[in-house]
Amino acid sequence: MIPKQLQKPEFRFCLIRKQSKAPYEKDWQNKGYSFNDSTLLEHIKEGGNYGVIGGYGNLRILDIDDKTKVDQFKRDYDNTLMIKTGSGGLHIYFISEYETNHVLSIGELRAKNYQCVGTGSIHPNGKKYEVLSNKKIIKLPKEMLEAIIKPYLKTETISVDGEKDTSGSGLEFRRCLAMITEKKSRKIIYKEMQNYRKWASSGDDYKNKTYNKAYDIHLQEKEKKIEKEKEIPKGDFQFKKIHKQLINVLKYYCDLKEEYYSLISVWIIGTYFHNCFSSYPYLYFNAMKGSGKSRLLGLITFLSKDGAKLTSLTEAVLFRENGTLCIDEFESVGQKGNESLRELLNIAYKKGGKVKRMKKVSSKVGEDHVIEEFEVYRPIAIANIWGMEEVLSDRCIEMILERSNKSIITKLIENYARSSIIMDVSSTISKGNGSVGSVRAFFEDTQDGWNNYVISSNSSMSSTPSKSSKSSILYNKINNINVDGRDLELFLPLYLLADKCGVLNEILSISTEITKERKEKDIYQAKDVELYDFVSQREENNDFVKVGELNKQFREFLGSEEKDKFPNTKWVGIALKRLKLIREKKRSNGMMVILNIEKAKEKMKMFK
Repeated sequence: MIPKQLQKPEFRFCLIRKQSKAPYEKDWQNKGYSFNDSTLLEHIKEGGNYGVIGGYGNLRILDIDDKTKVDQFKRDYDNTLMIKTGSGGLHIYFISEYETNHVLSIGELRAKNYQCVGTGSIHPNGKKYEVLSNKKIIKLPKEMLEAIIKPYLKTETISVDGEKDTSGSGLEFRRCLAMITEKKSRKIIYKEMQNYRKWASSGDDYKNKTYNKAYDIHLQEKEKKIEKEKEIPKGDFQFKKIHKQLINVLKYYCDLKEEYYSLISVWIIGTYFHNCFSSYPYLYFNAMKGSGKSRLLGLITFLSKDGAKLTSLTEAVLFRENGTLCIDEFESVGQKGNESLRELLNIAYKKGGKVKRMKKVSSKVGEDHVIEEFEVYRPIAIANIWGMEEVLSDRCIEMILERSNKSIITKLIENYARSSIIMDVSSTISKGNGSVGSVRAFFEDTQDGWNNYVISSNSSMSSTPSKSSKSSILYNKINNINVDGRDLELFLPLYLLADKCGVLNEILSISTEITKERKEKDIYQAKDVELYDFVSQREENNDFVKVGELNKQFREFLGSEEKDKFPNTKWVGIALKRLKLIREKKRSNGMMVILNIEKAKEKMKMFK
């Protein structure tokens, strides 16, 4: 009756009465029976049900109650032991170090000291629990299991017997626990709980039992939090190994330009360290339809630190969400009414950008308002088809995606949660994730030392930094390429990460090419530069020219069509004045000007 996969000495089981779901023995969580215990076997033989206790041997059980999700989970996780419940749900078994119990919108994760009814048992409705997938129980990195349940997380608590408690007493227990967490006194809690039916009609025994149970759970959660904060790192973060693994994953699922694989992999690694940097670039994928942008964003979401994929974005999500944001179909952000959102995106690539919101709170004198402050700085990856407006584009590292004709890639399904190569890289990241703090000092000190290096290198008053030190060698390499200004601000974190990954020279070369392309694009797309170019190519003379005639000639220079409303005479007149390209002006049946052609030629030397 007990599946062979569970017949191992490290697993434990509990006794449940016939056609029931809850254990009946006291302290069943700690008393658990081994699979070959005579008491358990005799109980099953006589028709009793039994439960499989989560936690022992790192056994975790995902209990799916939502019938609309059953087919999806049957399809996605048929590579591990799976049980069909008597009610038509699923019990899916994993081995994992993730040990937090959760109530989910689709069921529960029973990770530790909670049980699921075992196969062969009889549901209260008379139906049997049956094996659906008789596979070996697979091992999942804790990040992988957390990623599976993340879209369905809720904040409710699981009751002591392991079943979701939706009864009146369960509601009162959860409310009691919530007020303890809010640090309310026992006296106040007892008074407020009088508003609940069962509490108000029960004696002190029920009240004390409910309160004490909630307080015990509160202490357990508090201890877990403390232990987690004290957790000793499992090993160093293996930058080079993880970088190679990420490239392998990207090449397996995506057909990209060769240089993109390494750059994207470095960026993904950086999401685990982005708080070490004063700024972190956005990734922007400008992609034609069918180029695989959604697949690539899905991969980045799955592999990055606390990744979340969105098809629409609001202000609240941007400043209340933590972790990496991957935004698909980004065109909607440019629509009218999203001005505030665009302003937030313009500052979220750099530390220090904050949002303040008013929050209602209760006080002694009634309702009051306090200011809440939110940090918007976070790693962001963006994809769309129609391009990016100039200000936001200036915060991005842009990559062009094209449609692939490689069927070996385009025919792959996106089975990220079950992919062995993704599990491998997730496991490697997990083992080194505890050492992030130890690397922080290197990134912060190296970044802070850059300005000293620049001043020292360009000052005759200061001595040149020692070229034998490791940081100076790194600085020298960065200084020797033609990247500065905003481009350097964006790429500097990636240079430091690339140095750790052993691919600094490669990323320096890629960044130089991207920066060159960006400058060329700015030259040919920015209207101010195009106006400089137009004026610089005119013959020098002292003749007045009508601004309207200049606009007509400038439109011909740009190749504008008649239906194009921009540029127009008004814009050309204002731009010529703003750029100081007017030597003299007068009014005669409209504005007339003498152009400063010499200045336009000098400006074009800067751009070229």
